[in-house]
Amino acid sequence: MHSQLSGLISSVSDIAAIQIISNNGTIYYVNPASNSLNDNEEERKIVEKGLGRPYWFNTDPSTQTLMVGRVINSLDAQKKIGYVFVYLRESSIINTFKETELFNNGKLYIIDQQGYIVLARDRNLLGKRNEFTSKAINGFMDNNTFTTAKIAGKNYYVSYRDIKGTSWKMVCFIPSLEYEWEVILLRNWIFLTILLCCLLSFVLSVVISKDISKPVQDLSKKMQEVGKGNFSVYIDYDAKDEIGVLSRRFNEMVSQVNLLIKKVYQEELLKQKAELKSLRMQINPHFLYNTLESINWMARMHGVPEIGRMVKALGDLMRASINGEDFISVREEIRNIENYLTIQKFRYGDKISAEMDINPGILDVKIPKLILQPIVENAVIHGIENKIGNGKISIEGFSENGTVILRVKDDGIGMDEELCSKILSENHDSGKTDRHTHIGLKNVDKRIKMYYGEKYGIKIQSRKGCGTCVSISIPSNHTVNSSDS
Repeated sequence: MHSQLSGLISSVSDIAAIQIISNNGTIYYVNPASNSLNDNEEERKIVEKGLGRPYWFNTDPSTQTLMVGRVINSLDAQKKIGYVFVYLRESSIINTFKETELFNNGKLYIIDQQGYIVLARDRNLLGKRNEFTSKAINGFMDNNTFTTAKIAGKNYYVSYRDIKGTSWKMVCFIPSLEYEWEVILLRNWIFLTILLCCLLSFVLSVVISKDISKPVQDLSKKMQEVGKGNFSVYIDYDAKDEIGVLSRRFNEMVSQVNLLIKKVYQEELLKQKAELKSLRMQINPHFLYNTLESINWMARMHGVPEIGRMVKALGDLMRASINGEDFISVREEIRNIENYLTIQKFRYGDKISAEMDINPGILDVKIPKLILQPIVENAVIHGIENKIGNGKISIEGFSENGTVILRVKDDGIGMDEELCSKILSENHDSGKTDRHTHIGLKNVDKRIKMYYGEKYGIKIQSRKGCGTCVSISIPSNHTVNSSDS
C-alpha cells in the first residue's frame, strides 16, 4: 500500500499527501511534506453521505492544501471498506488562475456557501470573508450569474459560476474602468470613423452633384434659349444616362418644332393664297345674285310676280348653299326648305302641298347645313312625282330626351324593305349621279355620323304604296342666339 501511494505522489506533483483509512481504523498514508493530516470522525461521516462521490473540503490555511475525500467501496458487494483523503497543493490551482488576464486586473475567488474564501491569489485570505465575498453572498441569494456592485467607492462587474461536483462558486470581480476605457476608445474610433465618412461623403457628393448638375444646367440654359425663340440650339451630351436620354429627346423636340414652324408658315402662305383665290371666285356668284335680283325686279315691273318670287327663292337657296358656314340653326334650315318648296310649286303646282310643325324650342339649335333639303327633294322626286294624283309632305321637328328629331313624311309611292335597307348601306352604289340614286340621303347620314357619332343619323320607314318617313336624330347641345339667326 505504501509503495502504491508513494508511486502516485511521485508522478503527480500537485498531490501533497494521500491518506487511506480502513473500517477498523488502520491508517495508510504518504506525507512527504510532513503536513498535519486530519483524523476527524466528523469528516468521515461527511464523505460517507456521498456514497462514493468525492467531497471537497475548504482549504487549510496552515498547510495551504485542499482536501478531497470519498469512501472506498468493495468491487464485489459495493460495501464501504475504508476512506481515502487526498491533499492537493493550493498553489497548483492558484497558478492556473494566474494564467488568466482578468486575474491581473480583477479579483478571482472560489468561495463556499457561507462566503469563506477557499482559493485566492492572496493566501492570507484563505478561510476568511471580506467585503467582496459579502457582496457575492447577496448575489447567491438573488440567483444572479452576472451583476454589478460598488465596493470601496469603485464599480465592479461581478460574475458567478458554479463548480460542478462541489458546493463552491467561482466569483470574479472586474473593475468597470478596466473595460470602460476600451468602450471609450471604441466610441472615439466610431466618432472618428463617422466624421471621416461624412467628410468623404461630402466630397463625393460635391463631385457627383457637379457631374450631374452641369448637364442639367446646360439643358436648362438651352431650354431658356428655346423659350426665347431660338430653335437652332443643340445639346452635345451623348451619355447613356437619364440626362443623355433627355438631351437627345430635347434635340429631337427642337428639330420637330422647327419643322412644324416651317410647315405652319408654309400652310399659312397657302391659306392666304387660297383666301385670295376664294375672294376672286366670289365675284361670279355675286354677279349671279345681282343678275337674279335684276330679273326679279324686271318680272315685277312687267306684271309677272310669280317669276320674281321663283327667282328670289332660287337666289336665296343658292346663297345658303354657297355660304361657308358648316352649321346653321333649324330656323335657317326651315327657311331654305321654304325657298326650295317655293321653286318646286312653280313646277308641280297643286300636285305638292306641304305643312310644317316645328317646336319653337328647337329653332335655335345648330345643325349641319342642308340636311333637310336632300330629304325633302327625295320625297318630291321619288315619292310624289310618280304618284297618281296630289301628294303631301309633312315636316316635323321636336326634342326628345336631349335629342332633336327632324322628320319628313310623304304619302307618295313608297318603297319596299329591300330598297330601304340598301339606301344607307356601305355597299349601295353611289357612283351614279342621277337624281334617282338616293345619294343625298346617304351623304346626309354620313355627315351626321361624322359630326356626332354612330348613334345619330337617318332612319327610313317605308311601305310600298303607303309613303315614306325619314327621321333625323342629332344631339341638342348646339344652340345659337336668336339674334344671330
